[in-house]
Amino acid sequence: MVDSLTKNGFSRDMWTNSLGWRFIVHRSFSWFVLLLIGFLAVKNELKYKNKLIRLLFILLVVELLSGVLLAHFDMPGLVQTAHLVFASIIFGILSLLIFRVRFAT
Repeated sequence: MVDSLTKNGFSRDMWTNSLGWRFIVHRSFSWFVLLLIGFLAVKNELKYKNKLIRLLFILLVVELLSGVLLAHFDMPGLVQTAHLVFASIIFGILSLLIFRVRFAT
């Protein structure tokens, strides 16, 4: 969505106001992800103490903070890149955890 806004001549400071309902869905889904991974992190701390899940939760907090910075400070370029990188790392860790659980059973 941001790429199409850029091609249509919108500057960074106009992106947040122009994203529409997709941005609202993206922002709302982040709360769901926070609750889900937060539950996983609490359960992990009580029973398993898996370092990978701890790292996942820390990265998610950084990811959400970068998202807040993007939404409220006119999309700084470095933060936008960090947001995408952290999202990719989180996706990779979640995939790794799924594979480990699947093959462990």
